[in-house]
Amino acid sequence: MVIEGKHIVALILVVIVLAFSFQGTRGIWSPDEGFYIPIAKTMLSSGDFLIPKLNDETWLEKPPLLYWGIAAGMFALGENELGARAFTALCFVLTTVIVFLLGKSMWGKREGTIAGVIYCTTIIPFAASNIVTPDTPLVLWTTLAFFFFWQSVKPGASKISMWKLLMCASFGLGFISKGPAAIIPAAGMFAFLLFRGKLREYFITTWALAGFAIFSVLGLSWYFMVGKEEAGAIAYFFDNQVVGRTISEKYNRNPGVRGAFIYLPVLLFGTLPWSFIWYSDALRRRCFINPKSWWLDFRKNPVNLFIMSWFVVPFIILLAANSRLPLYLLPLFPAISLATARKLSLVTLETQKERSPGLFPKHVVLVGTWVILLIGFKLAAAYYPSERDMRSFWRDIAVSLPGSNNYEFIVLDEYYEGLSFYGLENLEMVTKKKKPYPCFVMPENLKSEIKEIALSNRQHVIICEGVKSVAYVCNELRLAGVGFKQSKLSFDRWVIICKPEALPIETRNLFPADHKAT
Repeated sequence: MVIEGKHIVALILVVIVLAFSFQGTRGIWSPDEGFYIPIAKTMLSSGDFLIPKLNDETWLEKPPLLYWGIAAGMFALGENELGARAFTALCFVLTTVIVFLLGKSMWGKREGTIAGVIYCTTIIPFAASNIVTPDTPLVLWTTLAFFFFWQSVKPGASKISMWKLLMCASFGLGFISKGPAAIIPAAGMFAFLLFRGKLREYFITTWALAGFAIFSVLGLSWYFMVGKEEAGAIAYFFDNQVVGRTISEKYNRNPGVRGAFIYLPVLLFGTLPWSFIWYSDALRRRCFINPKSWWLDFRKNPVNLFIMSWFVVPFIILLAANSRLPLYLLPLFPAISLATARKLSLVTLETQKERSPGLFPKHVVLVGTWVILLIGFKLAAAYYPSERDMRSFWRDIAVSLPGSNNYEFIVLDEYYEGLSFYGLENLEMVTKKKKPYPCFVMPENLKSEIKEIALSNRQHVIICEGVKSVAYVCNELRLAGVGFKQSKLSFDRWVIICKPEALPIETRNLFPADHKAT
């Protein structure tokens, strides 16, 4: 079976189905989608696309390209879950196409098609494409940057300056998607050029200044514009996206030596089902990688060096950083997919009597079965009860409240911002922690908020999670002389309706006598 145009069309259809199927069925999930989608909705309604706002507060955790993409999707498809997730799904489709083009450029259509199939059906990229985060757009731009880089350095390359400028544009778009994280994969490019002895030759040309200008306009201009509008924004960007993601442990994202082990399950299980190809070879003590060509003769094997540099160098940087999350490895998965495609191609050719340059029927059947399973997982996630689903949570809240909707909602130390997507207005985040998460606009302390509730004529609703938290809130309300009643919802969540008039404490014996608020 020879790789033909119909197989490439089939690949595109498969990735479109994987990306867009059932995207409007599941409610938005917090915390991630609960941050990004309401911000985009606010941009769309207010017309202010410069300063991200979350519950009327400036929110500078991430640059705006993701919000713009979400807003575009909702503008085209409506302010619903499908519209909100359309941009992320599209980024996943385009990344798969670029992986195909890279494989085709390196080896041919066969390996390119296999690489595209592998990428879009691997667990981590597929799962990431179904949750709105900056990671899937980031991997689109970094993969595109590597594609342009490869076009500029591959044997017999032409129009080199054009490819270099396009690479700079891609990094600029990556920078405005997720900040300095977009630059980490570029370290692999430097390593490639260094091993090839072409580092100086590559950069000391007339294109360098133009490339930096393109990168600056696309990637940096938003930061400077926001810095002019918001006092302290530049300092916050540097602390949050540079120091906070590399040296500092204050963001508490798996710091220290132990934290590095978070990447182990990502590589062992997040690469399924295709990692079985590598596991089976290890068990048989066979490997298609020729040690001489991969480790001793890099300069004569630019494809192998390119893939290895793409994976190894950024991975070392991510291991050394003090802020680690599983999806930080996502930009490395196109490299993994390309290497796996080449391995599978060579292994299957070795086992076939006729070495035809195509796909084999048994593989098509297995891939088709796996695609059906992945789509089934998406459908199951839409209907299986989840504490992350803010649509279901809002329904629980609405049932527990009296008919009037003139409330001010207060959330204690939880990421429930996604409730605002479903019409919950006047939402405010408060904390009882001494060291809360360092946002640009810090949340108010619960005790201060309760003092304001005591003086207010409006009804307030406090939302919290866990018996200890609700006991703490009720104790503080009693001390402030604020009457209240409470309702327990699913997943050990509580809604506490506050009233301005004081009630006798003895009439509100909410907890057993031996339970102490903490």
